[in-house]
Amino acid sequence: MNVNIERVVVGAALLVAAPVLLPIIREAGNIGAKTTATAWSGLRTTTRRMKEELEDIVAEAQFERLKKRVEKEIY
Repeated sequence: MNVNIERVVVGAALLVAAPVLLPIIREAGNIGAKTTATAWSGLRTTTRRMKEELEDIVAEAQFERLKKRVEKEIY
């Protein structure tokens, strides 16, 4: 019987607190979603930049190899 009283008290407390807690929980969820979106966008930007840098390095290495091969054939 003691457990039932506790459940009723907890349930009543949640009903009373719900109008106050729900906006706070909703705002925390919105902040979390915005933070996640910002972090994801930053990660995509960083990944894109890294990819471009690696492509540039590979292209420069290929150009240097081609240049050396051409110079070797000329001389």
